[in-house]
Amino acid sequence: MPLLGYDSWRRFTDAIERAKAAAFLADADLSRLFADAGKKPGGGRPACDLRLERHACYLIALNGDPRKTEIAAAQTYFAVRTREAEVSEHEHSELPAWAQQQIETIKRVGQIEVEVERQRDRLDVTEARLDSIEGQHDWFAALAYAKYVGLNTSLEFVKRLGREATRVCRENGVTPSQSQHQLYGQVGCYPRWALDEASAAMARVK
Repeated sequence: MPLLGYDSWRRFTDAIERAKAAAFLADADLSRLFADAGKKPGGGRPACDLRLERHACYLIALNGDPRKTEIAAAQTYFAVRTREAEVSEHEHSELPAWAQQQIETIKRVGQIEVEVERQRDRLDVTEARLDSIEGQHDWFAALAYAKYVGLNTSLEFVKRLGREATRVCRENGVTPSQSQHQLYGQVGCYPRWALDEASAAMARVK
């Protein structure tokens, strides 16, 4: 089934990654907006799947190819909803003073709740950035993965594991990411399944 007009998941992920970048710059909680819903059919490599919140859908539509009918329709949908919200705001301004005061009180309470949630999201994002090197979102540095699954953590072994994981990623059209480590500087990060395959390949050639 086409994904918003894209004929393959790999092409659709370009729009997803742009949406994630926009959310990241806005200090949004990526793990909440783009929740991983991947499964491992038959215990093999996990099928890539996401559970998206409404704001994530909006960002993907905004960052998609507008030449595709489905993307254009999604962009139109969100534009209409935004306009409806603006019209509703205008209608509120024509209400009696007492009603407007009640609405403002409700808004202030809502703003406080939103700010509390925003601060919580910022804390979650900060923790996610700090912990990304430890692989809390199914992407691991080679050393973090080795610790996690109880493998050899020597420098030589970890370097070999990283090279093998890079090979697996390239063969599957995946680009390893980079994370900043306070001791080691920029280190490569790989999907869990790629490291699983790399580890298995290394075990076979022992």
